Amino acid sequence: MFLAKKVRKTAVILIFLCFSALGWSSEQIKWSLSPSFGLINGKIGEYLYSSINDRLLSYLEFNENSLPYISLGTKISHNNSNFTADVQYKIPAQCGLMTDSDWKIKNIKTNYGIFNNYTDYKNFNFNLGYGFYFNLGSRFYIQPQIQLMYRHYSFYTDIGYGWYGNNCAWNEPEATYYPKLSHINLIMQNYSLFIGIDFEYVMDKVKFKFNAATSPLMINYAIDFHADDNKNTNNIHSTYTKQISSFYAYKTGVVLEYKLSNKSSLTTGFDCLMTLVTKGPTGIDYNEPDEKFGLLENPEDWKAIGQNTGNKIFEIGFNAGIRIDL
Repeated sequence: MFLAKKVRKTAVILIFLCFSALGWSSEQIKWSLSPSFGLINGKIGEYLYSSINDRLLSYLEFNENSLPYISLGTKISHNNSNFTADVQYKIPAQCGLMTDSDWKIKNIKTNYGIFNNYTDYKNFNFNLGYGFYFNLGSRFYIQPQIQLMYRHYSFYTDIGYGWYGNNCAWNEPEATYYPKLSHINLIMQNYSLFIGIDFEYVMDKVKFKFNAATSPLMINYAIDFHADDNKNTNNIHSTYTKQISSFYAYKTGVVLEYKLSNKSSLTTGFDCLMTLVTKGPTGIDYNEPDEKFGLLENPEDWKAIGQNTGNKIFEIGFNAGIRIDL
């Protein structure tokens, strides 16, 4: 809970700094809005490790293939200080496949399931940041930045199919083919504190930006819901995991702006987020739980199973939009 309080305290400080800008006169501040749209490609992975020798036992991979999103950002500037906030919403859609792999024998994938993967209406990101610009020349600027990021993922699948080999690999003739595998769903919350630096080069009509950051603190919560081992009923069991890590997340991005007028610019760019595999304790519940979990409320009925679960995120997004100076 101590780390959770640190994350909440940081959010309060950043929000206070943003709202303090409201006390400045209109002559002192610059304010802009930036609506945009784009596509995200990536994958969210969940790993299960043995409690005896940390051997990989299972891996779920939820793919995001050309997933559309819309976003709205705002920026408040005062002298050399910048306060930023943006929200991104992923439009519900089918977004590729979800695959389920198990290694019941060391170094041999024995089970392999394939499902269509979907996002529902609960996929969104929120970012809040503060930076301070330094002018290194007539056209070149540099900005150290701190940012708090929250990401909420929610995936579900339909009925899948797959191959299960008890004592052999999944793709050997002895493996059993199942034409119907019950769905597997995933809900994940990711809280990250990032520190980084922005570089900016300004020309008459064109502005080029590059940024890079790493996370000294990341807290990740995940629950997956899936069918029991008999593969032909709708009985549900769920696993819950929490991971806390430092410098396991990295992000970078490039933005290109073209000035249309004194009040508007076209923007385009891409951004990339990558986390290393974070590991944390795992609990299990054989009754379908509610979805209340995270920093403020932990499930009460989870039973620790002595195994570690890991999560990994890789996403790259391409976007286009417009910046409007108010």
